[in-house]
Amino acid sequence: MMLTSSSSSILLPSTLLLLLLASPSYGQASVPTTISGLISQYSLTRSQILPQPSEKQSVSATAKYLKANWDLNNDKIIGDPTFVDDPFESNSTSAVLAIDYEKASYGGGGVDGGAQFYSQPLSDSGSNTSFGAMLLSYEVAFDAGFAFNKGGKLPGLRGGDASGCSGGTAADGLTCFSTRLMWRLNGEGEVYAYIPTPNSLCSESGVTCNDDYGTSLSRGSFTFTAGNWSQISLFVQVNNPVTTANGRILMFFNGQLVMSHTNLQIRAADAVLDGGMFFSTFFGGSDSSWASPKNQSTYFRNIQLQAGTTVSDGSGSTVSASGAGRVLRQGGGWVVVGLVSLMALTLL
Repeated sequence: MMLTSSSSSILLPSTLLLLLLASPSYGQASVPTTISGLISQYSLTRSQILPQPSEKQSVSATAKYLKANWDLNNDKIIGDPTFVDDPFESNSTSAVLAIDYEKASYGGGGVDGGAQFYSQPLSDSGSNTSFGAMLLSYEVAFDAGFAFNKGGKLPGLRGGDASGCSGGTAADGLTCFSTRLMWRLNGEGEVYAYIPTPNSLCSESGVTCNDDYGTSLSRGSFTFTAGNWSQISLFVQVNNPVTTANGRILMFFNGQLVMSHTNLQIRAADAVLDGGMFFSTFFGGSDSSWASPKNQSTYFRNIQLQAGTTVSDGSGSTVSASGAGRVLRQGGGWVVVGLVSLMALTLL
């Protein structure tokens, strides 16, 4: 059997062919490389653009507007978001949502800074309607001269319960998940996920784990720059069945696919499904070394959620705490295999 790569054709020995067939990515639908292709492939037929007012508003008026128009869980808002004039485009016809980070603010304490709420505009009549796949898109901008320090959180998706899966509590997938973005030093970006980490996930390339906090996916695969708008599209499809690591997290940055993780256990219970936008942004980190070095702001506009009911297709590795037998297909077509899998397949 001949398989081709981008550079040449190679003849695979029988052992390597068996490894390829055992890969959780083999036989699945190919990863879409455009946002329109993703929407079509995963049948994201439900859609909602979150409205923004035409003029700037006070803190209290902004809170009232968000509660009336953005379907906030329990009408709860932490922080003081405000709608302001677009600081980068003078001809803009709508206000943008501004989040302020006061000097010395950070997630674990310090002075006020950042904001957090949970928006579920695709839920029916206030119910807990959930989905197997969801795409969050928005534009974000950082003040000119923004001081990134060590890092901070940005909005993403969450599913399951409205609480948990943040704040340093380890995720087991039984009640919730969250997939926010983070900026790091010098604006390097990543997806920061509260999901289970079975099958030696933490040893894989592009994955950084912490026992007490979230899992960093593809850190440095894109970079935020200050003083202009950047476009984010984050896709999460939950694994199915819950004992199979076939969940998907994909991300596009300014229209380009920069991240594709297709072998994840996002949930460990059937009730945990995509729910909505986890708008969560602050400096940190949980100690003062992460604090904002000065008073500064981020801005958000053109926020949209799109969703479908289809969960992942069922192929993939069975969840194992030890990761024995794990087979991983990495970018560029190379196959990386755990020792147990290699030994077992060689014997075949």
